[in-house]
Amino acid sequence: MLVLHEACGVVAVHKPAGLATQAVAGVDSMELRVRAMLSARGEGAYLGVPHRLDRCVSGVMLFATTRRAARKLSRQFERRQIRKRYLAFVEPPGSGLLPKPGEEWVDLVAKLADEPRGCIASAGDPHAKEARTRVAAVGRHQAAVTLELEPLTGRMHQLRIQAACRGMPIVGDRLYGSRQPLTGSVFAADPRQEEIALAAISIEFVDPGEPHTPGSQVCRRVEAWPWWATAQSETQPA
Repeated sequence: MLVLHEACGVVAVHKPAGLATQAVAGVDSMELRVRAMLSARGEGAYLGVPHRLDRCVSGVMLFATTRRAARKLSRQFERRQIRKRYLAFVEPPGSGLLPKPGEEWVDLVAKLADEPRGCIASAGDPHAKEARTRVAAVGRHQAAVTLELEPLTGRMHQLRIQAACRGMPIVGDRLYGSRQPLTGSVFAADPRQEEIALAAISIEFVDPGEPHTPGSQVCRRVEAWPWWATAQSETQPA
């Protein structure tokens, strides 16, 4: 397990695709692995999970090893003070029109009843919630376009739904219409093991600090790049 940062009750790790954030007892998950690491060190009395990533998504995740850190992180998430950036390879839109730097996607989304996915919703849908994402096309990779995405809200499958509804499904995301596996020539037999080309590449948060220690607030930025992209190759203009 790759630990990216650890201090003041916060542990930032890199979650691989295909692994659930949390799962029932006896099933492997990111939470289980962090607990095992803490237990091996004689720690682990408490572990908070202030946010989650979809099973098929990789990238930076935060855990809290104290109730104080969990409370402070949860408050930052609720107030939308934590900044998250994602990288995605998407199938090129038929229109050829790509997002410009600073463009925002604004949609209403809702979960489909009895299905593990969401959709674009109408204004009259009582379950509709606003989804806002800042987006920019930052490069190309073979037959895919590279997008940098910053979700400003936290709806279920937000980035996946918003990209797909614009004719740009994320590579490998067959749940939302992708016809192109991320690896190989065919999709995995078990959809739960599918990896899609979406990764949480950075997260910025205010360090909870040590208890009873006065001082200025410190903003932390933790980064991790997926195997299918690098910081050097994916920051070139499209």
